[in-house]
Amino acid sequence: KETTYNDWVRRPLEPIIKWIFELLLTIRGGHSPNSYTYQVYEDMTLQFIVWMGTCCLCFLILWIFTNMCKACQRFIVFPNEMKWWGRLVISFDNLTYWVWFWTSFFWIGFNVYLATTSATFHFNNLGMMSFMLAATFLNYA
Repeated sequence: KETTYNDWVRRPLEPIIKWIFELLLTIRGGHSPNSYTYQVYEDMTLQFIVWMGTCCLCFLILWIFTNMCKACQRFIVFPNEMKWWGRLVISFDNLTYWVWFWTSFFWIGFNVYLATTSATFHFNNLGMMSFMLAATFLNYA
């Protein structure tokens, strides 16, 4: 039998997510006209868990790669300690301020526009998660 995402992730975490959802409903006092269904909260929680797992997996791969570079220090001129990756990330972060400076002007204009006009938004959570991952990738690429 082929195992699926539901078998590995959704089914084991469903009781925990359902308990948190019911707790939040109790604290909030029930559903309101703007409340989402349980499925939306379950999807958001699972997407967050997959995102955190991916970040941990990438960090583990980087740590293994760094230790392999440490073993081959004579032949490979590459960061051989995690602190060098940290310094490299700080340098890239400093570059992003220079490259992405225009985003602050966009957000100021966007917020002024929303403050002066009436608007309603309902974004697809999968689309927003994909956009966030793409923006994160582009920010550090």
